Amino acid sequence: MKLQNFLNSTLIVALASVTFVSCGDDDDDDKATTGDVTFSVEHFVGNAALEFDSQDYPYTNEFGNEYRVTKLLYYLSDFKLHNSTETVGRDNNSSYLYINAKDSTDFTYKLEEVPNGEYTSATFYFGLDEDKVPFGELPATTENINMEWPTQIFAGGGYHYMKFEGKFMAPDTIKGFATHAGPHTAQQYFFQITLNFTNPIVVNGDDNEVKIKADLNNWYKSPNTWDFNNYTNGIMMNADAQMKLMQNGNDVFSLAN
Repeated sequence: MKLQNFLNSTLIVALASVTFVSCGDDDDDDKATTGDVTFSVEHFVGNAALEFDSQDYPYTNEFGNEYRVTKLLYYLSDFKLHNSTETVGRDNNSSYLYINAKDSTDFTYKLEEVPNGEYTSATFYFGLDEDKVPFGELPATTENINMEWPTQIFAGGGYHYMKFEGKFMAPDTIKGFATHAGPHTAQQYFFQITLNFTNPIVVNGDDNEVKIKADLNNWYKSPNTWDFNNYTNGIMMNADAQMKLMQNGNDVFSLAN
């Protein structure tokens, strides 16, 4: 009888061990192999948070123009994450973020199903690469239609990259400015931004966030000092203005602290 009890106890322990190991294997199989990374944007003018439709002129650019902001619409696109062995992202017309800076619900883009791993940098475009997103390929939403170039003005059409508008104090009067960016004839002026992470983003089946700071005053600063008196309206057909905006945009977007 004692021998039988001993054998029964041994069998129970063995079965329990098998069951425990099997459950452990199932947990490993169910572990998520991808996660999501969300890019979010915050808007500043220098160190001040962006505000719209001020009664005064709270912002001053590098040249010395005092101004206020009434509109900011723009596209970011082609979001990607990088490490030493791979690049993760999408190459289609859904890989874009339309931002209306007056509407905080528009400030995020989610890169889904990112494989687990460490990522040391991110890239994205300011504007749209028309080789990847030909004119007419974006969904026909009110927002996208409002960013289109009228085909009767620009042969073949196209999309504005940005509509940044406001008022500034000119000598003896108040004037409007419209910093519009986009393609000009056959030339595109989109550009790539690279963000290098101080600490890698670790995706391990969970969600992560990349916070981006946009300093709007940097559009007017370096390497080209921008005087609103010289660029009030109608600069979409001005190739020199578009080139200067592209050059100045190199430090508009950075990692938020």
